[in-house]
Amino acid sequence: MSASWLARPAVRRVLTIACTAGAFAYLFSIVDVRELWTALRTVSFAAWLSALALCATSIGCGVARWWLLFRAFGAPRPPAFSELVRHYMTGLFYNTYLPGGVSGDVVRGLLTQRAFEPGSAGGFASVFFERVLGVCALLGLVASAMLLHPLPGTAALRWPLLLAFAVGLCVTAGLLSFGRLTRVVPAALARQLARLPVPRAIAPLALGLGLSFGSQLAPAVCGHLLLSSIYAPVALLDSLTIVPLSTAAAFLPFSISGAGVRETVFVELYARVGVPAQAALAASLSLWAAQATLAALVGLYVLLGRAARAAVPSPDRQPPG
Repeated sequence: MSASWLARPAVRRVLTIACTAGAFAYLFSIVDVRELWTALRTVSFAAWLSALALCATSIGCGVARWWLLFRAFGAPRPPAFSELVRHYMTGLFYNTYLPGGVSGDVVRGLLTQRAFEPGSAGGFASVFFERVLGVCALLGLVASAMLLHPLPGTAALRWPLLLAFAVGLCVTAGLLSFGRLTRVVPAALARQLARLPVPRAIAPLALGLGLSFGSQLAPAVCGHLLLSSIYAPVALLDSLTIVPLSTAAAFLPFSISGAGVRETVFVELYARVGVPAQAALAASLSLWAAQATLAALVGLYVLLGRAARAAVPSPDRQPPG
């Protein structure tokens, strides 16, 4: 029997919902709901404010990194920074509230296509390369934390993570060679590669990689502060390993924006350092709530901004009547 039925949208949607529901069913089977509610109420107001500020810092690093990539690629018509902020916020809203965590990236690619020459895939390339820098920084952050302070039972993962980080750096450096590849690959592939912009400046790429570490570090510290508000004895280096790995689950396609899977990874990894399941689950849900709140606010801001611009009559448009 063919497995083509798995490609049907309705089937994927059902499987996604089932996976998310199954993950939460497991979590609530190991956590007492009353203890979870008590842990959630323990989060201080200062911790909530700090969480929102750190999530906003992560977003700011992401916007600046994306802006730098347009300079690195020499886009003929780079978007204004304020316009790029709106596009990034729009993508953040879609990534947060739609399954897969990548639908917002598609939207961002479409919105910025006009920054490059017609026929170029520059808008999508800028988003893809921004993601590459982010993943590279995530691997580097986790590998560095595990070298300094490995989680119990995970010491064997240190070198594979470092190798993955090195591969990520090689991929980033390999972006500079895309233009040369068109001479040695088959013609069909060469035509596709020719649509990709070639980086013209290394400095913006290097600075973008540095900002990527900031965009990954901020949520990790955010998760650490929230957990520390609930359950005090937690090492920061443990959080620098656990939080990035758990938040990366948002990109897995078999759950609704990583929900359930993200919390399961969070709980299971923190259990290795003695954190009770209810405290870890409360911290994970609080971190998601802070990110979702910020995404909803920026989504509302973008929506209201578009409505306001649509209400202003264009100078070259004649009034009715």
